[in-house]
Formats: sequence, structure tokens, C-alpha cells
Amino acid sequence: MRNHNKLLGTVDGVDGFKTGYFNAAGYTIVATAQREGGRIIAVVLGSENRNVRDQKATELLAAGFLAVPRPAVVETIVEPPVTNAPSTKTEMLNTLALTEEDTPELPKQSDGGWWKIAAGIVAGAILALVIVIVRFLKKPTDLKRI
Repeated sequence: MRNHNKLLGTVDGVDGFKTGYFNAAGYTIVATAQREGGRIIAVVLGSENRNVRDQKATELLAAGFLAVPRPAVVETIVEPPVTNAPSTKTEMLNTLALTEEDTPELPKQSDGGWWKIAAGIVAGAILALVIVIVRFLKKPTDLKRI
């Protein structure tokens, strides 16, 4: 794929951009880069050519990463608590001294009501059709207004 951003793949961490050119603004670029948890966005406007634009964006990204403190990485290993909790329903019932008949049945999950969305779409389409028909009946010769 053809690409006008020469920073992509050559400058460490560059992952997004938009290049541009028109007479009033010159060569422009907005470039984003992410390194070690920090993100920098560089904006260059009014460059005389692509090479100057790319060099200035590279300098801005490098300066930004030097100026912005990196987030501290703290590795913490958390041991899960040791419990004697029951791991199955049968073990739980035995622990509570209950039987299957004593436990209430949980309600079933609904399907999320997708049909409500579909009904809304159909109702909207019908309403749009009615509006078009009413406008047509009012002025049948003026179809450009519909």
C-alpha cells in the first residue's frame, strides 16, 4: 500500500498519522507514537517540503519522549488467598446441608430484546414511507421537494 508517511516503520513507536499539503499551509503532518506506556502527538505545519516536515516531526516526537516522564512499572505478584471454599454445587450444598430441592431455581437470562431494536427499525421505515406518501399526495407535481 502506498504511504506518504515515511515515519511509519522507521521511527520507533509511530502508529498513527495524517499527512497533507496545500498552498496556504505547506506540507503538514500529525503523527502519533507510543513507547513504554507514554503517547506523544506531534503536529507540524508549513514545511517547505516532505523531508523537512518528516525531520521536524521526528525531532518533536524524540523531544516529547525525553520531556514526558514515563509511568512507573510496578510488578506486584499477588498470591490468591487459600480457602477451603467448595468448588462444585454439590460440595456447596453439602457444606450448607441443603438438598437440590431446597435451592431456588434461577430465572433464565433474556435474549436481550433484539426484537425491540428490529421493531423500532421497521416502525421508522414505515413512518418514513408514510411521510413520503403524504408529501406526494399534497403536491404530486413537485417531486424534487421529497
